[in-house]
Amino acid sequence: NNNFFPLLQMSRVLQNVASAVQLSREGSKKLESWGRPLKLIFEDYRSAIKDTLIHSKDHPFKSTAYVLGIGGALAAWSQRPDYDSYVSAVVKYSNEICQCVEHSRKPSAYRHITDIIQLQSGHYLRYVNLGVVAIVIKRNYSADLKLYNETCGHVQPHWWTVFNRIVDVGFWHEWHVLERKMVDFDVNDEV
Repeated sequence: NNNFFPLLQMSRVLQNVASAVQLSREGSKKLESWGRPLKLIFEDYRSAIKDTLIHSKDHPFKSTAYVLGIGGALAAWSQRPDYDSYVSAVVKYSNEICQCVEHSRKPSAYRHITDIIQLQSGHYLRYVNLGVVAIVIKRNYSADLKLYNETCGHVQPHWWTVFNRIVDVGFWHEWHVLERKMVDFDVNDEV
């Protein structure tokens, strides 16, 4: 009995090795089946990069314009302001304009800030990210309400009416309508 026990263990080890070899063959077949398409994709990218470099040597000005355009778009995308920066800019200008005496502040700037604060407190403002620019638009209904007119796509406002509802446009860390309206807010130009 004791003589057969090591042989039994040896046969189990051999069975485990045989199954591992079979699994590695199946694994290599899977790796081979995945490796061939990946190699073709790698070859395609390599030839595309090679062709691009050859084209850029033949047309340096065109290549420079493309690189600058793509780089500028990526830079503008990374510098796009978010909704929190808009709210903080509105609060900052609101605090500054409220510190001015009523007869010395610009009435149009004060109306603009109070309108934005009312829209924001009623949840009527919507931030839309357009890649390199961001816009803040006025909603027809509050975001808190789940009205049929707000949720049904067939009765939504048409896309061309969005231009009438734009409150501000953000580009390169600035909200341009807000900045333009707040120029000389402490000087009353209507007097």
